[in-house]
This record gives sequence, C-alpha cells and structure tokens, in this order.
Amino acid sequence: MRYIISGGGTGGHIYPALSLAEEIQKQDPEGEILYVGTPNGLEKELAEAKGIAYHGIFVQGFRRKLSVETIKTVLVLVKGIFGAFSVLRSFKPDVVIGTGGYVSGPIVMMGTLFPGVFTAIQEQNAYPGVTNRILSRRVNLVFTAFQESHKWLKGAREIRLVGNPVRKAFYETHERESSEFRVLSFGGSGGQTSLNQAILALLQQTKINFSWTHATGKRHYDAFIKGLEELPKGVRIHAYLPEIFEDMVNSDLVITGAGAITIAELQALGKASILIPKAYTTEYHQFFNAKAMADAGASLMCEEKDLTGQWLMEAIEKLQRDSDLRKKMASKSHEMSNPMVTQEIFQLIWERVKHGE
Repeated sequence: MRYIISGGGTGGHIYPALSLAEEIQKQDPEGEILYVGTPNGLEKELAEAKGIAYHGIFVQGFRRKLSVETIKTVLVLVKGIFGAFSVLRSFKPDVVIGTGGYVSGPIVMMGTLFPGVFTAIQEQNAYPGVTNRILSRRVNLVFTAFQESHKWLKGAREIRLVGNPVRKAFYETHERESSEFRVLSFGGSGGQTSLNQAILALLQQTKINFSWTHATGKRHYDAFIKGLEELPKGVRIHAYLPEIFEDMVNSDLVITGAGAITIAELQALGKASILIPKAYTTEYHQFFNAKAMADAGASLMCEEKDLTGQWLMEAIEKLQRDSDLRKKMASKSHEMSNPMVTQEIFQLIWERVKHGE
C-alpha cells in the first residue's frame, strides 16, 4: 500500500508520525511511505535522517485576530491546499494519516475528498488542537491518547483510545536499585521559567536530603547558577540533559511540564510525577493533559500561577515520606500506557483498508 504521513511544528507531533512510519516499514515492508511536512521544518530533517521520502508544502499557523498577517496566512493556506492536492494526485495514496500541527490540516482534509483514500488522525493531547477537532469530523478513524479528549470529538465517525507512541526503550528498561530518594526535574528542551524560579527559591531556603537533578534549559542556566550562593549537596544542575532517558529511568519522582509525549514516557516507565502545565501552550492544552493524569491518581498537578518553592518542597517531601502513595501513583501511571500502540494503529487501518471500509 501507499501511505502519506503528516505531522509537524513540534516534536509532540513529529515523533508519533515517525513512530508510525517505522511501524509501517516493519509491518508492510513493500509499502511506500511519503512524509508531508513544511519545506524546512524539523520534521524534514528527522524524516530524511530515517530514510523516509519527504515532500514539503507551504502552510502557516492560522492567526485568530484579523490583521494583515491573518490575510497573508490565509493566502499561504490556500497555497498549501493546492500543494496538498498536487501531492495526493501524484502519489495516489491508499492511506493518509495526520498526527497534528497545522501542516497536517491541508493534506488530511484533501485526502478526505479523494475517493478510495482511507484517512486517520492521531491526537496526542487530552484537549485536541483546532486542526484535529476540525479533521475529526471528516476522517475515517480518530486515534486518541486520553479518554478526556473524546468529549471534544463528538462528530467523529469512529474513535479508538490507544495511547501515544514512545520509543521501545521506555518499555524495555527497569529502574536501577537505590536506597536514595531521587528526583528529576526539567521543563522541556527550552526550559520552564516558572519551574526554574520555584526550584531556585526552594534551594535558596531549604536543605535537601535527597538526590536531585534539574535541567534549566540552555537560556536559563547562567541566571539560575548566579542565583545560587552555593550548590547544595546532592543537587546537580544542568543546562540540558542529552541522556535524559537514563535520568528518567533512575528517578523516583519526575517534575516537569505536561507535554503529551513526556507524559507517555512517564507512563511507559511507570513514574510518579508532579506536573506543571505550561500556561502559554496553545489553548492551554497541557492543563488538560496534567488534569487527566491527576484525576487518574498518577500525578500531582500545580498550575504555574500557583507554583511556589514552598508548594513544590511540600509536595516532594510528601511523596518522599509516603512510598506507598508514590508506588500507587507510579502504578496508575503505568496502567495508562500501551506498548502496542503503533501496532494497534497499523492493524486497525490495515483491516479497514483491506475490507474497503
């Protein structure tokens, strides 16, 4: 079969798309895959590094307020729609799969207009992005990672809760034994100002009796270090952690934002967590991700506006003291994971295409 996969803008959309491409290569080695993204986006670099054929189309994120820039964006969108039509007409796919980001909109939407093309989207977040909310009413099948997202996708023909794809290593690695309580905190690749400020205030005022590794993000590192009179014993501060997977494996508690893929990694590893959803994310979608985890008993959640060093230290100490609660949270988190997610997505699509559904 011939497959088009599209997703871009952030790693949260790109890595699930690449995971699905790898599963297709494994399950249908004779199949042909074309990754459609922006001409110079991160998705281009990553797809081509994996030897996946790539085609770029010009699309921009839509601006909600009327302005000259909005008009320019609409014109680029029209250009993207024609570009998507041209790709579909020349490649003649059997399947089109979108994993989110504005670049997936035109190619998936146009795919729904081509007879005989099976279309699907994969939504990573508890609160779906606007592109996927629109597409969900047109595609054949919607794959989700959180049950909570379904109430926003009521017009969908069919929804399947499968989870988010993560690297196989997250399911194959077990925590190293240690008698010491170990905390890992990070705010994503760029860091998180609110989390850095809370941790800095905490370290300035409180003695630490456990092992703590924190990644500030490159642009925050110098200011963070300057704010410390001295580095407390047992605390390691880094600009970033190139091997953060190992640090996650070795931690008893992870403190981070609430990106969908990070949460999927925590679930796969079975980690207790404190989630601080980033307030500036589109439509505050990280809040809904964190709330879903907190409601399931898998995480503690604190919004950025409420985050202080005192609150954070009290939460850490609570989980340090109560190992039973921590283990229960870790277990609840792991229950939400699905190591077979890419296989399930492929099989569901394969069955429907083969049966002409």
